[in-house]
Amino acid sequence: MTDGPAPQPARRGARPSKLVTAVDVARAAGVSKSAVSRTFSVDRSNLVAEERRRAILSAAAELGYRPNRMASSLARGGQSGLVGVLIGNFVNPMYLEILGSVAHELKSRELHGIVFNTEDPDDVHDAVRLVLGYQVDGLLVTSTALTLSVVTDCRSFGVPIVSMFGAETGSGVTGVETENDVGGRLIGEHLLARGASRVAFIGGHVPTSEPRLGGLSQALDAGGCELAAVVEAGHYSYEAGAGAMRSLLRDHEIDAVFCADDNLALGAMDVARYEFGRDIPGDLMMAGFDDIPAAAWRGYDLTTVRQPVEKIVPAAVRLLASQIHEESVPPTTSELIPGELIVRGSTSRGGL
Repeated sequence: MTDGPAPQPARRGARPSKLVTAVDVARAAGVSKSAVSRTFSVDRSNLVAEERRRAILSAAAELGYRPNRMASSLARGGQSGLVGVLIGNFVNPMYLEILGSVAHELKSRELHGIVFNTEDPDDVHDAVRLVLGYQVDGLLVTSTALTLSVVTDCRSFGVPIVSMFGAETGSGVTGVETENDVGGRLIGEHLLARGASRVAFIGGHVPTSEPRLGGLSQALDAGGCELAAVVEAGHYSYEAGAGAMRSLLRDHEIDAVFCADDNLALGAMDVARYEFGRDIPGDLMMAGFDDIPAAAWRGYDLTTVRQPVEKIVPAAVRLLASQIHEESVPPTTSELIPGELIVRGSTSRGGL
């Protein structure tokens, strides 16, 4: 008579019921803990004899051991290799392109990003505190507001910050962004050249809205044309643009609209066409900012200012990496990169 089935060995690589440490692996392989550490170190694994290395890897696989590279790095007085990435608006498809570019640039410098959503400005401080808890080496911030207290917290922990795409700082933080005012001016000059005389602006509670409006106003003033109306839509979103256009067309006679963001413009265009029966561009010319993929779709064919993501992200990551590695980069360095006016059918009036 037996006492039951013989116990089965643990499935190779199975998830352990408790955290497996380097000490457990060392005990199972009959080696020292330092030998385990060297085996899982990229630059020291060649110091371990091949037979011993195979025994360690086998034991690690049986136990389900996974090395904590961040803890190992910090224990050696090094850096975590992590960068916090604060994104203020996941609704905007442009940020998919931005995140992809950020990931690529960080990887090329052997860094890795942790992404946090900070759509609500009131959550920024809490988000930054949370990011700092991950022992990040630096912080990339886009489309959100940085208060002085947030910047002070980061600097007190020795964590450098770089803003991208017009993140509002007001506290001397290094930043890289599009020349938003110049982009707004290009749109204004273009609309005037196409015959516009009653131009309206749809903006939002986003840091980039004000300089884009400022550039538009500058162009209109230079052309002897007054701004017909300004509507604050709130967030940069399709729904916000639709709501703003309803208000605008009910209360104002206009022949052109510049939206501070393409998402606003798409919502505004659909309302103008399908709820108010306006022809675009015959009755109403439309322009946006960003050049998201949908802007080029046949149904929108939106004139816009293209943000140079391929230039801004590498520049921002380069500045952040320089500060992480304590190279001589002034903490208030700013870079402005020109956008490009993309002319499409939404402003093609009179054969132009």
